[in-house]
Amino acid sequence: MKQIIIGGLSIVAVFTQAHAELNCCSKCQYNTNASACTENCCHAKYGVLGGKTTYSDPDSNGVITVTKYTDTVTCATSASGSNFVSCNRQNSHICAQGYYGSPTLLNKTCTKCPSSGGIAGTTAGTGATKITECYIPAGTAFSDSAGAGTYSENCYYSE
Repeated sequence: MKQIIIGGLSIVAVFTQAHAELNCCSKCQYNTNASACTENCCHAKYGVLGGKTTYSDPDSNGVITVTKYTDTVTCATSASGSNFVSCNRQNSHICAQGYYGSPTLLNKTCTKCPSSGGIAGTTAGTGATKITECYIPAGTAFSDSAGAGTYSENCYYSE
């Protein structure tokens, strides 16, 4: 019987903590009724917590859409007013690993890093903007008309 009571208390404690996280009214001077003001508008609208950034999978042009979600609380200016909570969603774009460029909302294009001798170039991660961030990785074997070997260090492209 004691375990059931402890379990019940744990559930109440978790519910209370979750409710406190949803209440934005502690940020506002007026209209502090918890039922009139809930934070986390982005979660209600998009299923994502405010303050979170999401990344899409790369599209066929090597473009990743970066979406930032921000909950904003506008407090009432009088005791008779009401607080307003809104979700701001802002999109930007970056290039996937192995691509470079500066994609925009209107021109969503990245360029694939060039290959050398059939070996695909890459980048250190996402967000490369210039060809000089592309390289053939160290340890990659190569063979051409001059001979064969292994790159001893990353071999970066120049402009």
